[in-house]
Amino acid sequence: MITTSNPLEALSQQPCVKWTEPEHDGWEVFHQLMRSAEQTALAIANGWRLVSFDRDFERSEGLKRLLLQWFHHLGRDHQTD
Repeated sequence: MITTSNPLEALSQQPCVKWTEPEHDGWEVFHQLMRSAEQTALAIANGWRLVSFDRDFERSEGLKRLLLQWFHHLGRDHQTD
């Protein structure tokens, strides 16, 4: 029986829960996300069109964008949507 009022502590007491230490601190990913957010904000605020290969910008409401497509020249299949 769990006797704690702290939900995180209660969860940590479950037999299937294991605490782990991260291999990376995540700063590189954080900085990349911040650069993308800054580019998005600048483009929206100034009415610019953002040109990118990155489909993640599709989620940015109000952003005018041009999606570039990368085609492999090594005989591999490529996406044409």
